[in-house]
Amino acid sequence: MNCPYCGGECDAHFEHNGLGFEQVAPYVCMNCGATVIGPYDDPRELSEEEIRTGFYKP
Repeated sequence: MNCPYCGGECDAHFEHNGLGFEQVAPYVCMNCGATVIGPYDDPRELSEEEIRTGFYKP
């Protein structure tokens, strides 16, 4: 997955749960630090750009 802000590579942490791999952390840009907005994050006001991209600004 590429970062919508800088185009860098995004990565997430996955762990084996006995049956397969499960994502346990959000995708984060390794270049600028932008993070994908998760469904369980505390509510906060988002900018138009954050709503459009689905990522918090770095």
